Amino acid sequence: MHKQLALILLAALSSTIFMNPAQSFAQIGTSNIANNAVTSPKIRDGEVKTPDIANNAVDTSKISNGAVETNDLADDAVTSQKIDDGSITIADLSPGIVNTETEKLKAVSQIIFNSCSIDFPSIPAQQISFAFCPVIGAKTGDKVIVTSQDEASGLVTQSASVNATDLVRISVRNPNFIATDPPKISWAMIIFRT
Repeated sequence: MHKQLALILLAALSSTIFMNPAQSFAQIGTSNIANNAVTSPKIRDGEVKTPDIANNAVDTSKISNGAVETNDLADDAVTSQKIDDGSITIADLSPGIVNTETEKLKAVSQIIFNSCSIDFPSIPAQQISFAFCPVIGAKTGDKVIVTSQDEASGLVTQSASVNATDLVRISVRNPNFIATDPPKISWAMIIFRT
């Protein structure tokens, strides 16, 4: 008789489970889990996703040294403000990507400092005029930097170049809408060879 009652009870319970499984098993919610009860060994690998992590939850102390690589960074994430002055050296740069100013200066083989005065003729409105300054040691192909020492001339320096040995050509432009007869102008110049 006990066996029959046990079978009837088992059948009744089974039908309840199969008919309405949600009622037969209690659901576990967040409030049923004690704080710190779920530990790393109880979480399957790969189950914690980005939406599961609170904003600002991962800070520097939680990132292993060397764990962040180039492909982990968003485009333009590292700006010059985030790089300490003097922390990047030539060894940090890809070969051939940047010609640093130091490298360019190493290529300079000669520097000549000079000055001269030019009395340009009257220059028509919106036109260009040129003149020559003798510079001992200048050679065709040298680079030239010139500055007018007379701001009141009203002329714009157009270009400067070494056109022949010992001769620098300076071109100026009259940007005005009337002709101008500039005063004698002093020019400072640096000629350098690479």
